[in-house]
Amino acid sequence: MALSVPASANFELSAAAMSADIRADIPIVIEEQGKHSLRAHIGNGGARIEVHTLSGQIRIAGSN
Repeated sequence: MALSVPASANFELSAAAMSADIRADIPIVIEEQGKHSLRAHIGNGGARIEVHTLSGQIRIAGSN
């Protein structure tokens, strides 16, 4: 699963991948990280985005 966000995005992220990794290709501020979970904010925070998957990697990438 891929989540593409603009470089100027501001949001809170809660992600969980039960059997894979969570990867961010953009600058994030990690608040809490476990083996298969991540809580972070991007930019100044703001709206909350939750992403969950039972299988498959979660990737947060920048878009133009």
